[in-house]
Amino acid sequence: QYENILVIQTSFIGDVILSTSLLESLHLRFPLAKIDIVVRKGNEGLLFQHPFLSEVLLWDKKNSKY
Repeated sequence: QYENILVIQTSFIGDVILSTSLLESLHLRFPLAKIDIVVRKGNEGLLFQHPFLSEVLLWDKKNSKY
């Protein structure tokens, strides 16, 4: 059975960095899961080509748009 997991991390840059350990834990627990993350616009570069992520979604707080 495959799982779809969405991590929502719309805090600041330090919190996004700390959340990378969560991504590893999720991947170890659900190795076949599709893991996506929502981050604040401007933080997406921290997760560029992250091995455990399928997609990085952006939240633009100023315009409240994805």
